[in-house]
Amino acid sequence: EDFPSSKMVLPYFPYFSKCKGYDNTLPIFAILEDEKYCDLIEPRYTRPIEDFTILREVVGDECHAKIDCLYDEDLGSAEALPRWFEAQAA
Repeated sequence: EDFPSSKMVLPYFPYFSKCKGYDNTLPIFAILEDEKYCDLIEPRYTRPIEDFTILREVVGDECHAKIDCLYDEDLGSAEALPRWFEAQAA
């Protein structure tokens, strides 16, 4: 059966690779669930973001990560088609 879709869910951050301490991909969980980068709050103390939560304090994990990565692309050469960072904004 064919499942056409215009969206794709990835378990990693797209366009990030060759990052120090990681392999070819940078998994989302490795950044958003690591106590090295995040102040994790017990789930019972969090408050979710919901519709119409204007002026209501949101309480949740807070993450700050600085990760060194290298480009996979050869920036000095031209390509036949625009690369992701050369594409026109929609």
